[in-house]
Amino acid sequence: MVAETIRFGPFEPDKPTLASGAAAVVTNAIPNANGYIPIRKVVPYSQELPGPALGASFASSSTGTSFGFAGTADSLLSLSGASAAWQDVGRTAGYDAGPDERWRFTQFGDLLIATNFSDPIQSFNMASGARFGDLTPVAPLAPRARFVAVVRTFLFTAYTFDAVDGLKTGRVWWSASNAPNQFPTPNTATAIQLLSTFQDMQADLGEVRGLVSALTSGDVSIFLERGVINGIFTADPDLVFSFDAVEGGRGLAAPDSLVQIAGRVFYLAEDGFYVFDGIQSQTIGSQRVNDFFFRTADPNRIRQMRGFADPFRPIIFWWFVSVNSTDGVLDQALAYNWELNEWGFVDGQRIECFARTISPGFTLADVANIAPTLDLLPGSLDDRLYAGGGLPILGAFTTDHKLGTFSGDALQATLDTEERQLNDDRRTYVGQVRPYVDGGPTKVQAITRELGTSLPVFGPLTPSSADGAALVRATGRFHRFRCRIEDGANWTAAQAVEIVHEP
Repeated sequence: MVAETIRFGPFEPDKPTLASGAAAVVTNAIPNANGYIPIRKVVPYSQELPGPALGASFASSSTGTSFGFAGTADSLLSLSGASAAWQDVGRTAGYDAGPDERWRFTQFGDLLIATNFSDPIQSFNMASGARFGDLTPVAPLAPRARFVAVVRTFLFTAYTFDAVDGLKTGRVWWSASNAPNQFPTPNTATAIQLLSTFQDMQADLGEVRGLVSALTSGDVSIFLERGVINGIFTADPDLVFSFDAVEGGRGLAAPDSLVQIAGRVFYLAEDGFYVFDGIQSQTIGSQRVNDFFFRTADPNRIRQMRGFADPFRPIIFWWFVSVNSTDGVLDQALAYNWELNEWGFVDGQRIECFARTISPGFTLADVANIAPTLDLLPGSLDDRLYAGGGLPILGAFTTDHKLGTFSGDALQATLDTEERQLNDDRRTYVGQVRPYVDGGPTKVQAITRELGTSLPVFGPLTPSSADGAALVRATGRFHRFRCRIEDGANWTAAQAVEIVHEP
């Protein structure tokens, strides 16, 4: 009998299972150094919004005051830290976001700027304001816009609609310098003096689908349907910004898949996942997860994808609508560790949208407003939610329109090893498998094949005994091993299995 350790491989379901070094199944586990860590359920802590969350933003003013905002189809609301209740702070006239629109936010100094494309761009003064209002309440008006971003000293808008030219899906239009609420009439003396104008992107690249600033090259990168254009500030009143196409033929498939981390941006193109450094894109998903994603995602709802970076771990989540979703809710996700260049998969947690929340630091009185007893308090008192100090937290809205954090019980996790032939040109008997999982009971399943052309044979899920080993008693020419960690188990890391076998 020989003891051998096999690590849980990187999740790369596009590769063959046999001798590829990859795992075909890794569910509800996030890649971490030397293995995987659990993905936890979202535990709501806020009161319910009046409707589905279409976007959210947490920001701090120049004096350090923190604000939390969320948008629904007809309202903009602010979160009260003391009661975790939502207060309507939208304009009096209300809003009417289109069925496929969402709220997008950016911060310019003390102004938090919000747009849903259906209504005029909104702004909230975090130093003195009580409600949102139109960014430009009197003429000349800012265009309606689907996308907004701060670029140097300008507010950039893109995919615009205005009373003169109507809908311009390939247009970017920027404000006066250091004046985000001034959009003077283009080509007038005032506009030229204030360096404000617009530029239509080349038509063959299609519509604008995203804006990103402060990458390693250029002041703004404009992601279009079929390409990427960089804009560079020139300070020339006749030009202001120069625009050059840096990529053609590949664009942005899902507008909200853009995730910026320092000088790079990660995104979904029509052929898979990429990282763009301001000059060129490189694949991160080819022959690894791209085919799996396009098999798993609902092809009619790929544009609904939401990407977000964990603020305190090197993880990006891309939540999407799967072919199993019956109501169009985001129900599955790919998780990418950008430091390790490894993937994971999430299934069983349905969300409306992400939010980079800020720890409000609840007092005991605030906690009493959230839950009547400590036993009913969302998450643990050790959670960053209760730490205070404005710590960033990865948050999400659940399908009951409540904001929460990923601080609940671990979701049921399933992890495979690679498939391999344990003895050259021999069949092998495996007597026991010992999972290297820190915390939580684990069941083990042996999956065997006699030939490379054979269908896999799945053995029973066998619980670990008192000494930590599962007696699988499996024979075959090719073996892989699946570990299942049950829902709610208090595990912290999964690394490998130790198998005992003989020819």
